[in-house]
Amino acid sequence: MAAAGSINIGFAGDIAPSHYFYSNLLNQNDDFFGNMVHAWSDCDFVVGNFEATLIPDSPVFEYKQANLQSPVYILNAFSNTPLKIFSCANNHILDSGYEALSFTIKTLKEKEFLVFGAGANKHEANAIQFQKFSDYQIAWISGCGLFYTHAARNKAGSADYSKRRLLKSIKLARNTSDLIVVVLHADFEFRDHPDPSRQKLCRLLIDAGANMVVCHHPHIWQGIEQYRRGLIAYSIGNFLFALGDYQKTHGGVMETGLLKININFTDRKNPALSWSIVPLRLNDQFYPVQVNDKKSKKWLARLSQLSEELTDKTKLQSVWAVTSKEEIRTIILGLYYCVCKQGVSSSIKRLIHSFRDPLTWRALFGAISNGRL
Repeated sequence: MAAAGSINIGFAGDIAPSHYFYSNLLNQNDDFFGNMVHAWSDCDFVVGNFEATLIPDSPVFEYKQANLQSPVYILNAFSNTPLKIFSCANNHILDSGYEALSFTIKTLKEKEFLVFGAGANKHEANAIQFQKFSDYQIAWISGCGLFYTHAARNKAGSADYSKRRLLKSIKLARNTSDLIVVVLHADFEFRDHPDPSRQKLCRLLIDAGANMVVCHHPHIWQGIEQYRRGLIAYSIGNFLFALGDYQKTHGGVMETGLLKININFTDRKNPALSWSIVPLRLNDQFYPVQVNDKKSKKWLARLSQLSEELTDKTKLQSVWAVTSKEEIRTIILGLYYCVCKQGVSSSIKRLIHSFRDPLTWRALFGAISNGRL
């Protein structure tokens, strides 16, 4: 635990205790986090991205491709851990429908988890979650960059990704909070550099008063930036995630870590931040295991390099030029295969979805401008 006048917060990546883990926990009483005892022993609490929906033991609500759903008893695995705070602003929170989302939020709260980033409507999903810890007030703010999950006036879903709304939330939180944490779920998957527009947004949130911004969704780690008085972690990878063929084809999805941030409140108006990373690896059962070997040291060195590159505008422009062109190519190929396998009608729907997606336009502008936009 942290010394007096400070807090130690741990940040874990994507947590999806989906169907792969059911039998292990039910039949073997397996401990997902048995290897994490020493890694997070000095954390006052740990925050994760809960990228699944909870369901009763029977029946399921809905099922669709890439469905990530978990029975309620899976939460037993978290009972003796400091993992007590979940952001639910992500692209899988509606995998089992609106009813399941409501059930998930209700159940997590009943189990005494602090939950933010999703709700029965836009007001609930975008709401700031305040936490009183020791003598300090912490504000949790979230946003999801995947437009199709956003809550609406009378529709359940995730927090939105509106810059205006995020800035307004920070301004409100500054009046009553000692610490402001923004958690974002955004950008392209399996890329080790952030989209320049997301870097710009994260820095703007720090300028507005957030103390730290922590991001998810790419499934691999990206660099960490000490920006002015704040800290930005652009992606902290997977944490508990059964990797199917979709993820296994990409490098870096098994290498991960626990981000630990110490907040020192000696100057209460401008708390000092320091951070460290505990190297982890997902084992054959996709549980996080603490490691200290040549491979983990190489991973940490690569992460250090990615962090240094965050201030190299020429490098970032070059990477973004390649990334945006590859993403446009992927969209075009996806449409082509959709025409071949599912016909014109499905392809038109896919095309409409693509052009509604802000990520498509980001990639298009990046490709046309050769990384300058």
